[in-house]
Amino acid sequence: MNSFIFISVLCSCLLLYSAWTDGREGYIPDQVSILIFVLSLFSVLNGYGPGFLIRIAGAFFCGGLLELMRLISKGGIGMGDVKLMTACGFFLGITTGAVSLVFAYILAGMFCLPLLIFKKASLKTRLPMAPFFTVSILIFLFFEEKIFTWYLGLWGIL
Repeated sequence: MNSFIFISVLCSCLLLYSAWTDGREGYIPDQVSILIFVLSLFSVLNGYGPGFLIRIAGAFFCGGLLELMRLISKGGIGMGDVKLMTACGFFLGITTGAVSLVFAYILAGMFCLPLLIFKKASLKTRLPMAPFFTVSILIFLFFEEKIFTWYLGLWGIL
């Protein structure tokens, strides 16, 4: 189990770097997505984390949904975001990947709403998403079980 924690910490460092780079430079280096994918393969081969098919589903869902949104918005979402979330979907699996993706957009909306209300930004303002992906993924990577237990408890399921 210590190896999976080490891999998760390495992935976290890569995500933090992507958030910093996207926020500062406006792009996400391809090397980050590649390294997250390599870490994911290493964890699969060593039996850590979700199973291979669950990871494949996560990559297709996260990357596919963002690619669809990118095509519909005609470039409103960058390819770096698509690549990063494809790799993260493969690392996290379908459930955690999907929840992290949705939560990242909720965080981005909460951040942008006051800016829009007070006219500090418009709907055309560029918003780097890697910082929101990073926060969301880190929350669910390290606290997923506690969050799901709490949430399901609200509905009386647990």
